[in-house]
Parts: sequence; C-alpha cells; structure tokens
Amino acid sequence: MLITYAYVQQLENSFLELLVENLNRLNEEEEADRLGVFHVLGILENVLAFNPDISKTLIKKTKTLSWTLNRIQNPVQDDNRGYAAELLSILLQSDRENRVAYGKNDGVEVSLKVLSVSYFNHCFVSDYLNDRLAIQAERPRRRGRD
Repeated sequence: MLITYAYVQQLENSFLELLVENLNRLNEEEEADRLGVFHVLGILENVLAFNPDISKTLIKKTKTLSWTLNRIQNPVQDDNRGYAAELLSILLQSDRENRVAYGKNDGVEVSLKVLSVSYFNHCFVSDYLNDRLAIQAERPRRRGRD
C-alpha cells in the first residue's frame, strides 16, 4: 500500500509539472490553445481543491507562479487572465511559503501594476488581486522568522 501511495504521489507531481510546462507552449491567439490553457487551469484548480498541500509543490517545482504573474499582466481581458488571477489567489491563500515566494518574485509589484490599470476598467482580475494584497498586507513579517 505504501509503495502504491508513493507511486501515485510521484505520478501526480510529474503530471502537474507536465501540465505547467505545456502552458508556456500554448499560443493563446489560437482558439484551440486558448481552450487548452483554460482546461489546464481548471485541472490545476480542481487538484488544489482536492488537496491544497499540492500548492507547495506547484510553487517549488514548477513555474506556476511566474506563469500566472506573467499571464495576469497581459492587457487582453479574457477568461484565462481571470482564471490565472483566481489560481494565483488559491495558491497564495493556502501556504505561507507560497506567499514568501510571491513576494520574492515581485508579485506585489506586479499585482499593484495590474490593479492600477484594471481598477478603472473594473475587470474581475482586480477583485482577486485586491484580496491577495489585503491578505499579504495583514500578515506582517516577524523578526527572525523570515
């Protein structure tokens, strides 16, 4: 039973890495690829809903954080941009280490830039980013712990 669980965990991690790697290969200007990105984001969201601890793996072993930060900066307002912001929100709410990685990758700066443009357009991306920044701000750094 233990061998089976270890095998499933390894397969799950490889599967997630493969999904995230494919996000960079897809050209969202084509309808089929845009739908592919949407479905990959849906899979990631469902996996995180089933097991929130996987968020640590997604941040540490894949380029999910950098991809979502880049994707929300895209000025084109579409479903995938909103979904990327939602996924970012889910990743950051579940683990402190993920929030630290977000800060180290200039996530706060990126989010503020996106918010400054999105605020006047009132797109749904701004709602997710407002939530993330509020949580980030209310959790101050403690000396000796970071």
